Amino acid sequence: SSLTGESTPIPKRSNDVISGGSLNIGSYTLTLRTTHTSDQSTISRLINLVEESTTNSSPTAKLIDRFAQIYTPVVALLAVSLCTFPWLWGSEVGSYWTLNGLIVIVVACPCALTISTPVTYAAGLAATARKGIIVKGGVHLENLGKVKHVVFDKTGTLTMGKFALVHLTTVPRADTNGTPTLEKEATDRRDMLTLLSLLESSAAHPLGATLVHAAQQEHIYPDPANYTVSN
Repeated sequence: SSLTGESTPIPKRSNDVISGGSLNIGSYTLTLRTTHTSDQSTISRLINLVEESTTNSSPTAKLIDRFAQIYTPVVALLAVSLCTFPWLWGSEVGSYWTLNGLIVIVVACPCALTISTPVTYAAGLAATARKGIIVKGGVHLENLGKVKHVVFDKTGTLTMGKFALVHLTTVPRADTNGTPTLEKEATDRRDMLTLLSLLESSAAHPLGATLVHAAQQEHIYPDPANYTVSN
């Protein structure tokens, strides 16, 4: 499930603990007793993880913050100086340098530099959270760019964890000498699916259930009472 990371449903019995947000896919109605408040639920803890992740700055973000602490006052002081001191030499000089001071503010404004980095991290963390991926901070999001190899738990992650019969190859029956025959009684696809369905109809293994389902998809419903085993 999305809460436990399991690819298959987890059976629950009487007095078992069930996480908030779980889905009951069984055919029975469950009677539950609430033991914790909403702020102690698993969903709430996931929300807290997402909120905390936005406060964990990466080395790049910290470097930009340190740079902005020096860069911003210097730009602001330079712009203010250009807009004020030249007026001491007359209105014409003051107007000219005031315009240049405003240009400096627009061109050298640190907003794009200081805001773009945290906004990028916040957008990335929010996007991954919407897809069910919790990244604990911008530093980990940045490190993903250096990853060269990724190891996945395949079942339930890259696959659905549901088996299916994709291809079935039948072989001709052999005579007493072991030589394949080309006679009409050679086992065909329908015969093979019938035999597989008979053999696996009472099995509890997922692969057995897959073979039975494959036979049913081709409208094969053999009745064991109509078949006998002989030498």
